[in-house]
Formats: sequence, C-alpha cells, structure tokens
Amino acid sequence: MSVAEPVGLRRAVFPLELFFDLRPPPDLLAFAQHTGLPEQPDDSEADPLNASGACTSVIVGPHDRTAVTVHAGIQHGIQIRLDPFGAYSLLRMPLHLISNQLLDFDTVLDIRLSERTAAARTWTRRAAVLDTVLARRIARGPQPDRAVEWAWHRLRATSGRARVAALADRIGWTPRRLTRRFRDQVGLPPKTVARIFRFERAAALLASMRPLSDIAVESGYSDQAHLTRELRALTGRTPSDLRSHSFKPGLRPSA
Repeated sequence: MSVAEPVGLRRAVFPLELFFDLRPPPDLLAFAQHTGLPEQPDDSEADPLNASGACTSVIVGPHDRTAVTVHAGIQHGIQIRLDPFGAYSLLRMPLHLISNQLLDFDTVLDIRLSERTAAARTWTRRAAVLDTVLARRIARGPQPDRAVEWAWHRLRATSGRARVAALADRIGWTPRRLTRRFRDQVGLPPKTVARIFRFERAAALLASMRPLSDIAVESGYSDQAHLTRELRALTGRTPSDLRSHSFKPGLRPSA
C-alpha cells in the first residue's frame, strides 16, 4: 500500500454541511480527523498537535445503504480508501462484522495511530507514518482467497451483471461457499455488491441526460421502473432527483 501525493484535508466553515454519500461497498474508508492540525495542508514546518488538541479517527465499514454525513466547522485530517482485501488484511477480522458501522480507528486496530499521525510535523511525514504502519500490518495480516478476489473483480468489471452462480461454478465452489467467503472478505454478500455496482453504473450515466429507459437497459435493469425502484431504495431519491442534485457516484462506469 502506498499513500501517493498525500493531501491534508481542510473543509471550509459552514453552519451545517450535509451531503449524501453512498459509499461503494468494496471500499473501506479510514478517516483521521485532527481538529488541532495546522490549517495549511502543505509541507511547511509546523508545531505538532499539542496535548489539548482533539484527535478522533474512525473506520467506516462497507455500506449497502445511503449514509448521511454532517459536520460543522473545519476538519483537518487524512482520508484513506482501501479495497476490501487490503481492509481484510489490515483489520484481521471478517468484514461483515463492521458492515454499515462506524468504529473508532484506534480501538479496532489498537496501534494508537491517530496520535502518531497528529504528532508528525508535515503532511508528507503524516502520510509516511500511515504508509509505513499500515503497509506493514497489511503485509502481515491474513491474505484473501484468490477466488474471492477474482469474483469481486468480475462483478466490478461487469458492473454487477455477472451472475453469482456462474462465478461460483467457474471457480469450482458452491454459491453458498462463495457467498460465505465473499461476505467475510468483502463485508457484503456478492449479490449485494452486484446491486451496488449496477447502481454505480446507472448513477454515472445519469449525468449524460440520456433517456432513463436507455440507462436502465445499459445498467442491467429490466426496465425504467426497475431502475427507479432501485435508486429510490438505495438513495431515497428518484432518478430525476439525483440528476437535479448533480449526484456523483463513487465509482466510474467500466469501459
């Protein structure tokens, strides 16, 4: 794992910031929020976070539903996105145990990484701390099944069109065995992940202003009504609502 071009996060001040975020289930997001870090996200030398500064870090598990995130004020921190297999090796636990949950980073990992990151004097050094510690832990953690990795990549490449039974047959497993292993190492069942990938494809196409019937067919839905039901179930909004709010999906459609 490498933290390329590390960037410190600084969000502008709003009385209230509210946005919809459907986190792609194959990703696990670790967000380290350091409210006392210097406001300039650059490599200028700065005093480390003092003892009175607030440090909170969270792990957001794989989600199969819309997440609403609210914060007020300025946040300073670093976001790290991991694929499910890096997350599986890092956390060393079945990922379905943290699905749809928000957990304390240091409690789960027990490595007090927030304090070490906050104490570094520049953003590059903070990224280097994360790179070193997390990469070492991932390398020493349990390795995912290659069959599960292959199935996940096939679901992603086909935007959820691949059938789970066909994937299981291809690798010589029963669908039940594939679902069990997949849920442990990805955090959600393969049919749920396929549903989200299909949604991501449709959400990406909404920006094209093409007819909804065409988007439904290209995204793998039976018809426009099916598309509308799925988008409403996952986001609470209709396709027209998502278009008017300039919704941007977390994943780009595959070529």
